[in-house]
Amino acid sequence: MKRIKILGVGLAGIFLLFTVIGLIMPSSVKISRGVMIAAPTENILPFISQLNQWPQWASWLQSNQGMLITVATDAESPFLEWRQAAAVQKGVIRISESKPQSVRLLISFPGMNKAEGTLQVSTGSDGNTEVIWLLEYPLRWYPWERFEGIFMDTILGSLQEQSLNRLKTLAENKDRAMLVYP
Repeated sequence: MKRIKILGVGLAGIFLLFTVIGLIMPSSVKISRGVMIAAPTENILPFISQLNQWPQWASWLQSNQGMLITVATDAESPFLEWRQAAAVQKGVIRISESKPQSVRLLISFPGMNKAEGTLQVSTGSDGNTEVIWLLEYPLRWYPWERFEGIFMDTILGSLQEQSLNRLKTLAENKDRAMLVYP
């Protein structure tokens, strides 16, 4: 009986320690990736401001078998929704604000918090264009979610890098034809 009591107190202590550490950790994860593109801003803006162009460059929207993509560009708040047939991966990207040099996004995945993001475009003195993708993902107070936040930069950041590199390839190809997804 004494061993069970010691084990119970030990487990409660470990849980309390993880909870306190989790509460001390930041309540959100901020992820930023950028790329320099050898193309004018005019070649890049349509890809980021028109959601029907995102399937060409957003790495998680690349044509997987069974991927269903719905784009509503005529809505007051344009959105893109994707879903795999098995519903393993799904989510919504909504444009909350569009300015000449930036696009603000709300990204949501079922069962997870909504992330806010911004794609900023600026032209350098050499004529190249810098695209910076900022993403802020809020974390709940749960200790395991706060610890998960440590790995978010690696997981989501790699998707951002892949996507920005695809955007770079598309924007630098002057002979490209923009595809329009319904």
